Amino acid sequence: MDEFADLLMQLFRSHSVQVSGTGGEARALVAMQQTLYETVFTTFHDVPFRTKNASGSTGSGSAVDRIFNHCRPILTSSPAEISQQPGFSLVSGELPILQDDDVQRLREFVRNPLADRTADDAQQLGYQAVAALLVECTGKTRAKLLAEVQGEPVETANILFQAAAYAAARRSIQDRTLPTQAVSGELASITGAVANHRAEFEKERLEQRGALDALAAAGIEIDQKVSAASEGLDAFKESLLNRETAIREEWKLDRARLNWNDRFTEARAGFRIACGLLAAYLIVTCAIAYAFGRDVVASVNHFDLGLFISGGSVGTAIAHQISRLVVFSVPIFVYLWLLKTVIRYFMRSLLLMDDARQRETMLDTYLLLTEKGRADERDRPLILWALFRQTPGHGPDGIEPPDFTEVINTGLRRAQQTA
Repeated sequence: MDEFADLLMQLFRSHSVQVSGTGGEARALVAMQQTLYETVFTTFHDVPFRTKNASGSTGSGSAVDRIFNHCRPILTSSPAEISQQPGFSLVSGELPILQDDDVQRLREFVRNPLADRTADDAQQLGYQAVAALLVECTGKTRAKLLAEVQGEPVETANILFQAAAYAAARRSIQDRTLPTQAVSGELASITGAVANHRAEFEKERLEQRGALDALAAAGIEIDQKVSAASEGLDAFKESLLNRETAIREEWKLDRARLNWNDRFTEARAGFRIACGLLAAYLIVTCAIAYAFGRDVVASVNHFDLGLFISGGSVGTAIAHQISRLVVFSVPIFVYLWLLKTVIRYFMRSLLLMDDARQRETMLDTYLLLTEKGRADERDRPLILWALFRQTPGHGPDGIEPPDFTEVINTGLRRAQQTA
């Protein structure tokens, strides 16, 4: 009885059902009420029973059928209504609102062919269902349904007895489940509070983690900025030190630069003078040859012709040739010597001018490398040796400058000795 009463309580528990959504599911539930009640009615038409001696099925009494049949016009004339609420829909009706799951569970219980029940117990299931419906209905609807069995006192008494039994069973179930429901409600409240605290804790933890991540990212960014600033400061310090070294070197070698610049100016002036002398020498030579060349050749020919006509001896002819050789060789030798001297002066001025420019260029390059930090103290001996090497024309032989490879090797040896 308790299990069946619990199923009936679940079936007829409410005249109002809350449905989520804006109305589609609620309208479907209203449309299903007629079908669900028909399913409940037909469930009690063929109720199986089984005992040790017999088994079969039986139906409920005529009073049960009349009461169930009277529910049809009530469903037709007063169908369930839908009222829209914020966020949900409320379905309410004059008869209890049935749910498909509850109807199916009731049908499975009633139509269970393995249930150990007598034929009388099977028949009483319909009366119990009608009694539960009467108890759960309102007074006006209950009076309409009881009016169907007023002329049958036995049936009425049976229905009222089952109604009293259902009410007692419902009260017993409620009293039995009330502490459980209270405990369940308390547990649900505690669970909800714990869930809320956990959600708040997770929220705070995520916020703290986000703050820590932001602090870590800010710390990394600050470290990067500090590192970049430190590198920039180190580079700036290094550039200042290089600039200071370059200025010091420039101060030390500024006089040498001026000297080499003056030397370049002097050599350039000498080169121009040498070019003028060489040009004047060649012009004078050509002018003399052009002006006096024929007279010289004519005098020589005249002298040879006079000697041939006079018919002198061989010794006289030889003496004559030697004297002529001396007369012509001395001016030619003097001429060539002067030409060599002018050319030598020309080459010397050219080499000194180029050498002075090279030294000044090397000095500027050394100062630039020092300012950029590309040269250090180990390079100083090599640069100074290259700058202050012997000038062209003052070496062992010739006026060519010394081999630059030898200069580099010598500078490297001196640098190693200095280090």
